[in-house]
Amino acid sequence: MVHLVAFFCPMPTVDVCQCSIIKIHMELIYHLAVANYTYLLRILMMLHRQ
Repeated sequence: MVHLVAFFCPMPTVDVCQCSIIKIHMELIYHLAVANYTYLLRILMMLHRQ
């Protein structure tokens, strides 16, 4: 997830606190997306077995 921080903070003038908040939000969104994706895959697998 380091590349996201570099993407959101290209300039040193950007507030570090604001940048870290964006980084935390992006990591949360990323983890939620991965969790939802695996959850959907498990549901699809269960449906295929039936």
